[in-house]
Amino acid sequence: MKLTMWQVYGKSIIAFLFFVWTAVAPLLTGDNRIDGFAEWSVIAVAAANGVLVYLIPLNPAWEAGTTVLNGVLASLATAQTVLGDGIQPDDWTIILGAGLAILIGWYAPTLSAAKTSNPVRVSTGFTA
Repeated sequence: MKLTMWQVYGKSIIAFLFFVWTAVAPLLTGDNRIDGFAEWSVIAVAAANGVLVYLIPLNPAWEAGTTVLNGVLASLATAQTVLGDGIQPDDWTIILGAGLAILIGWYAPTLSAAKTSNPVRVSTGFTA
């Protein structure tokens, strides 16, 4: 049975879409540009979310890792937005985007490399 891209990378796709949303939202709201450390740091956290949610399934020992990581980093992006200057009208796009990323990411599938037909051996620690 051939697995679809959604079955294998569902959480990663959601994390990537959240990254795209955090990069596009400031361009559509507020002053229509990305400026200041706060907006760039939210985008950086969303980018880290996308990369880490993609990499975590390589370690089959922690299957819930992608869900937890997605929730923590999307929440951190929201916290950065809110703590910077309080909740502004244009911050709701990031807050709603993070909420959707967490909710959809919770139910989105992901497949550990150990469960595929060509597993990737992941070693922990330092090996010679």
